[in-house]
Amino acid sequence: MVPETMKALVKSSEKGMQFRDDVPIPAIGPRDVLVKVITASICGSDLHIYKNDSVFRDRVLDGRVTGHEFCGEIIDVGSQVTTLAKGDIISAESHVACGSCHYCLNGAPHICQEVSAVGFDRPGGFAQYSVLPAENAVPVPGGISYDVAACLEPFGNAVYTARCVDLVNKVVWVTGCGPQGLMAIAVAKAAGARIVIATEMKK
Repeated sequence: MVPETMKALVKSSEKGMQFRDDVPIPAIGPRDVLVKVITASICGSDLHIYKNDSVFRDRVLDGRVTGHEFCGEIIDVGSQVTTLAKGDIISAESHVACGSCHYCLNGAPHICQEVSAVGFDRPGGFAQYSVLPAENAVPVPGGISYDVAACLEPFGNAVYTARCVDLVNKVVWVTGCGPQGLMAIAVAKAAGARIVIATEMKK
């Protein structure tokens, strides 16, 4: 049985995040799934929130459950959900498109002008439970570890970026060897790049 409250990390009004054990579990709608979080990873944007810097200071409300890279087990589904079931292991896609704007209706929800983001504009995954629209819960194939599943969204960003052009037999330059850069290196090599050059700033 799901409790009424949960443990979570929330945005603080100052630097850092606040641990709370009395956060209400988000309500599930007819097209949503309730996910018991198994693993979460830390994005660079989470560090901006932690530092309370200007990038997300005004966008992310104080008390907001943060975190948008996570995987978990579905423990409940809304009345209109037919593609997922209890027990499914999913990875979260954090960009929630409106579904009704010009871009969404024409096959480009990734540039939806009304997009809301999990962990920024709506409760995130640094918690025991999280609620996602069913279309944002991506089933994880067998054989993929929970740690990897939590990182599938940033990996998807790297795949999309690296595959914007044909890389077969090309020389590819990746600037920055953070997680996204390392993923892009792997994608470029798998996509047939002849040479992959990676650079990083000396700090």
